[in-house]
Amino acid sequence: MSRVLVFNVPAHGHVNPTLPVVAELVARGEQVVYYLTEEFEPQIRRIGADFRRIEGTQVGFGPPPGADAGGLSDPATVMRTMAAFFPRMMAQGLRLVPQLVDRVRAEDADLVVYTPLCPWGRALSEALGLPAVKFSPTYATNEHSPLVRRLSSVLEEPSPEAEEAMGDFRDASRDLRDRYGLGPLRITDPLSYAEALNVVALPRRFQPDADAFDERYVFVGPCVSPRGDTPDFPSERLAGRPTLYISLGTVFAADPGFFSACFEAFADSGWEVVLSIGTRTDPATMGRVPGNFLVRPHVPQLEVLEHADVFVTHGGMNSVMEAAYYGVPMVVAPQQPEQAMTAARVAELGLGVALEPGEVTAGALRHAVATVGGDPGYKGHAADLQEAARDAGGYRRAADAIQQ
Repeated sequence: MSRVLVFNVPAHGHVNPTLPVVAELVARGEQVVYYLTEEFEPQIRRIGADFRRIEGTQVGFGPPPGADAGGLSDPATVMRTMAAFFPRMMAQGLRLVPQLVDRVRAEDADLVVYTPLCPWGRALSEALGLPAVKFSPTYATNEHSPLVRRLSSVLEEPSPEAEEAMGDFRDASRDLRDRYGLGPLRITDPLSYAEALNVVALPRRFQPDADAFDERYVFVGPCVSPRGDTPDFPSERLAGRPTLYISLGTVFAADPGFFSACFEAFADSGWEVVLSIGTRTDPATMGRVPGNFLVRPHVPQLEVLEHADVFVTHGGMNSVMEAAYYGVPMVVAPQQPEQAMTAARVAELGLGVALEPGEVTAGALRHAVATVGGDPGYKGHAADLQEAARDAGGYRRAADAIQQ
């Protein structure tokens, strides 16, 4: 029996893919300890892992300040905003290390598993001499990846706000070097650094430039298992009916105009529409809900995707991979640069269509959904990716690789 420590950022899209892997390791007799913020405690304990709280005020993870709430910002503007936000988020994460190091040392662990945007996981493993596995819930990246190159180029001539954030990051990394003798840490290391084992929760076929990643990278595909998170959802209403699922994720709050556009586009249509509005929108402000809509702050996404014929999504990787697992074609309305890259990838592989910023109107939504739902080619490509996704091995293959 081994003792495995897991470190992650407090975001559902990053946490959800790890849960089936952790549950599988626990079922195989491993001891797993998960460090995360308190809102995730019920999920962690439900799968049999031990929970350790990290104070949420120390972990700045969410939409960059100043990013458009509706997600329809110019990508260059969002990248400049992220250039200030990303170093500060990394600095906050590194400052967790002195608070956690004694607790982690006392765990007497055999292995650390961490996600890329969790620099304290890597720093703790290095400070304590523990072997580590990097678990990527999204694209594998290295120094040649477009997102890393773009972020690096923006930071070469930083804005005053970005320069201040970079100074904060340099101070935090210098403190760790002085305290624990850690090696130099570049701002892009969380995205470009490779461990001896890097588990990627995508099928290799979906990864752009997949040949750039060697045998250290194991592409296991979507790590999906039932979550049982919304037992009172009326799934029977979807059975045998054309189902359209609409969700823009949990990090960005959707513009109320988006919900109005959805009502206008699909009210009294042939679609049974499931609309997830998140917890930041008050349902009372939405006006009359059409009779063919199921509107909820949170829905059991896996259960709905099992019925769905088309999925309108923001393009978060967790959502895209769960759609791939169930063979559902997509309409992607991205809200940030990585999601725009995923939207382009979805279109490139024939899995659906991408909407450009400024195009998310009732007419555009209606046309895009009719296109994707009416052309069997999209369903065929989605079925092909579904086969690749399931053949990749998922959480069981991830557990195999971590144990080995």
